[in-house]
Amino acid sequence: MGIVHGRIEGKENEKQYITSVIDDEECTTEYVISKISKTRNGSGYITTVLITPKKGYNKFQPRRHMIKLGHPIIGNTRYTKQIANSKDKGLYLTLTSICFQHPKTKENMNFNGPEPTKFNAIRVKEEKFWKRKQEEDLLLFEKAADSFGPLANDNKSLFDYINNDQRPTPYILGEKEFYGSTFYVNENCLIPRKATEVLVTATIELKPKRILDLGTGSGCILLSCLKNIKDAQGVGIDLSDEILKLANRNKDKILNDQKGILYI
Repeated sequence: MGIVHGRIEGKENEKQYITSVIDDEECTTEYVISKISKTRNGSGYITTVLITPKKGYNKFQPRRHMIKLGHPIIGNTRYTKQIANSKDKGLYLTLTSICFQHPKTKENMNFNGPEPTKFNAIRVKEEKFWKRKQEEDLLLFEKAADSFGPLANDNKSLFDYINNDQRPTPYILGEKEFYGSTFYVNENCLIPRKATEVLVTATIELKPKRILDLGTGSGCILLSCLKNIKDAQGVGIDLSDEILKLANRNKDKILNDQKGILYI
């Protein structure tokens, strides 16, 4: 049994097979979807799957076959892929069932074990994070309701809109709040992150008179600093003309040309 990234195509509890050559040997693995869960990471899904080697029995056969399917097993070891919120939880692949023939009676003997508690724990945690993101996204959409017309008064339509557009919500809305101000954003720049506000706070405490912002992006860091530091001046530098247009648009909105700032 394992938990993999993404949503495996197929029906739950239906046997499916994958065959490929691994280390010069033809290997076949049976896999059965047990449960599909929501997550805010990657494709939006993780899948609990029953994995049974049927032919070949290569050491890393289950892991390599899941990768070939496009759904690597969650983990931090060879032939796996980490998930953001569980990087220190090890491998999400375990032996839960074994069957062999009795050497004397030739009777088939089956032994089954329980699913590890951490498997359900990650599903519950990822579902919780997903629901929280949905709530956050809905709040963002409600703030920008005027731009969505008929969707504004229909929560279900808003959720459908969010799920159908795979872009991050700030790119859909065209704005993101950062350090008490709302900045214009688009897909030419990185989305301002809450964690980056620590850098702004530290800079404000230093009270520098001049600030240089390399790779300024939306300009959220530099503009937030200048907004809160009296008599400070700043220069923001970026390689993209499109980014600089965005940064200047944010400058006009946040500072109203009241402070010395140059974007180049």
